[in-house]
Parts: sequence; C-alpha cells; structure tokens
Amino acid sequence: MNIKNETDVSIFEWNSRNVGDLKIRYVDALELFTKNRIDLVAKYKYVEMYDRGLDIPFIRELYKSHISAFSAGTFIEEGQEEKKNSIEDYERIFKDLIDSIKCTGFDEHISVVPVGGENVILNGSHRVAIAAYFGLKVPVV
Repeated sequence: MNIKNETDVSIFEWNSRNVGDLKIRYVDALELFTKNRIDLVAKYKYVEMYDRGLDIPFIRELYKSHISAFSAGTFIEEGQEEKKNSIEDYERIFKDLIDSIKCTGFDEHISVVPVGGENVILNGSHRVAIAAYFGLKVPVV
C-alpha cells in the first residue's frame, strides 16, 4: 500500500484484499458518528427519507448543501470525476448504494472504511450513514 496523503486516502478503493497488514475490525456504524463528521446526520436522514419512500425538500436541500460545501460548489468528487459531477449523480449513486447495502449488507470484500484517530472517518461517509440507519456493523481499518 502506498498512501501518501489525504487525497490518496479519499480516492483509494479500500477493501479486504488491499489493506495489507492493517487489521480489519467491525464496529457499530453509529460509533463513527462523531463531532468531526456532522455530515453523517444529513446522509442518515437522506437514507431514512429514501427508505421510507418520502420526498422531503428540506432533507434533499440539506444533503445538496453538504455536497456543495464538500465539493466547493462543483458537485465533482476528486478521483470520481467521471461518475460524480452533479448533484443528480450523487443522489443516483447514493440511492443505488442504499439499495445494495439494504439487500446484501456491508461486505468487506467490496469495501472497508478507513478511520483515523478517535474513529474519524477518512472515506466512506455515505456507506457509514447507510449502515447506521440499518443497524449494521462496518469493517474499518
């Protein structure tokens, strides 16, 4: 593994096959809700809205505002420019991920969540919010 900086961490495809000597452990997704990641609340509420078949403008706007702030208003995710370059892309991919995790759970062969000190998520907040909503544990390194 050749992670050099925060950008590398955020775009690296983390899964059980490429974490090297790092030990994977499972934690309740809610344990990853920290004061440093308040964005998880917006994503959690979006999952709840989608799962219940609701369309709540405030929740959609909250999610959109967070993604706008996160992407400096571009709605482009570094390293994912081909897939995520509009709010519609973010929402479509998020909904697909919600459906997938709801159906099959959280599979460490597909992804693990990298965390830093105090369990602060370095990448994977959408996955963590989904797992928290469905009461799942997540694999972290």
